[in-house]
Amino acid sequence: MSGDGDDADDDDGDGLDDTFVDEDGDGVADDTQEDGLFEETPEESAEAAAECFPATATVELRDGRVVAMADLSVGDAVRVGPGSTDGAFSRVFMFTHKLPTGTRPMVTLTTAGGAALTATGGHYVYANGRATAAAAVAVGDALTLASGSAAAVTAVGRTAGVGLYNPQTLHGDIVVDGVRASTYTTAVAPAVAGALLAPLRAAYTLTGYSSAALHGGGAPRLVGLLPRGAPVPAGRSEL
Repeated sequence: MSGDGDDADDDDGDGLDDTFVDEDGDGVADDTQEDGLFEETPEESAEAAAECFPATATVELRDGRVVAMADLSVGDAVRVGPGSTDGAFSRVFMFTHKLPTGTRPMVTLTTAGGAALTATGGHYVYANGRATAAAAVAVGDALTLASGSAAAVTAVGRTAGVGLYNPQTLHGDIVVDGVRASTYTTAVAPAVAGALLAPLRAAYTLTGYSSAALHGGGAPRLVGLLPRGAPVPAGRSEL
């Protein structure tokens, strides 16, 4: 990262670290989403098929502004980790969902520090140091905040969210509503999703091109044929 004196790979000259390390070739960034990091659970409910954040969820941009998902664009550099160095931010290279309307069941995870994340039950967040489906998070679990610190979950609620957004970052993570989350969901196994997105990530890094083919809600028929990620326990989805 250039901000702390370390060398950074910055192929597009934007001042941000474009490094995507994948030594094992599974399509998943090795630095944040290591093999075995995704929590395995034995059962799954229909709610896990949904994935993403509501239109009102917020992210922090490189310039310090906080914007809603509905106002986020491809090319924006969003916070993915703690600190103020370039490595704490990563560019959005595409959206796998970008739907401004429609109401869907979601869960809200409220922490002792006041941060509250709303997402569909199948979206991975970092609970107790592991990527876990949002609907599988329980009171007492610790979520990772934007600062890098952990905060205990004090309440898990059920709500109806408007819109469906899932921005994909070059890094593979994203901080939403002050809580660190993965850009992956239980809809597709993370290693498979990473492999499928790798050519699009590379195309954006080299040319700035972003495919809008999935922006209208993804490709549900294709997704249905792919291996799913770690499932959501049926009991946890009935909040």
